Amino acid sequence: MGKDLATFGQWNVLKLSAEDCKKTLILREFAIGFCSSTKSVIVRYTLDNLYPPESEQGIS
Repeated sequence: MGKDLATFGQWNVLKLSAEDCKKTLILREFAIGFCSSTKSVIVRYTLDNLYPPESEQGIS
């Protein structure tokens, strides 16, 4: 993720649900965020490298 990437500032939306079981792959160069349309949600994801806790940010 950086200003020098051609995709900097672009965004996309993918609606996921328990009914359709869609999956997506997000490359490490991209940021990811989640927005839930319900009060209770579980998101499961896998990283392709070691998890750096100092890189995590969030809002609520």
